[in-house]
Amino acid sequence: MTAFMRLVHSRHCANVGDYAAVCGIDVLVGIRGAACHMVDAAKRAGLTSGAALFFDDPVAAGTALRTLASPGDAILFKGSRGVHVERALEQYMSEQQLPEKQTPEDRK
Repeated sequence: MTAFMRLVHSRHCANVGDYAAVCGIDVLVGIRGAACHMVDAAKRAGLTSGAALFFDDPVAAGTALRTLASPGDAILFKGSRGVHVERALEQYMSEQQLPEKQTPEDRK
């Protein structure tokens, strides 16, 4: 990647961070590389540092997110395809407890 393309990519990531901060994303997870620009921009745009997070490892991101996210949160995972962002989601979902289904008797 040329220096110009790296600059364009870092600015694109920053734009995503700005957008995430204003459109209702509760937790922004950047994984490796230029995603750090996105996280920094989101913090500058108003997302708290506890809600805009950067990780070098996707599995560590998923593990940490289990203790940080709340039910109903809008979570944005972002990283390049080679980072294997899906591993973060898999790790996050792996230990999630699904609510038990209620029977009509339970609702009385």
